[in-house]
Amino acid sequence: MMSSEYLAKKSSKTDANPLKASLYTGIMYIIAVVLMVTPYVILPDSQYILALGIMLLIVVSLIVAFTYYVSVAQGFSFKRRFLEMFTISMGVAVIAFVIGLVVKRVLGIDI
Repeated sequence: MMSSEYLAKKSSKTDANPLKASLYTGIMYIIAVVLMVTPYVILPDSQYILALGIMLLIVVSLIVAFTYYVSVAQGFSFKRRFLEMFTISMGVAVIAFVIGLVVKRVLGIDI
């Protein structure tokens, strides 16, 4: 994430500092991952469904916070941006989940 942000800012025509932007992106990415993994670390294994629910609430909260920030900073419609980001994020999550199920069946992996 950091490297792609650095390269994107470096190749863009904006005055943005590529190193600063990549550091912000990397730090926020690490924070987001830690927040999303925390329910699985704290809760016992038997409560994985609850952990999943909490993680999804965390993801939606992160999307709301990020979308609000971008909407205010750039003057975009919050509702439209939120629905777009939510749909894309959940779509990617569902696709990744389905791929995981297919790989599990094809390779016979059972953990």
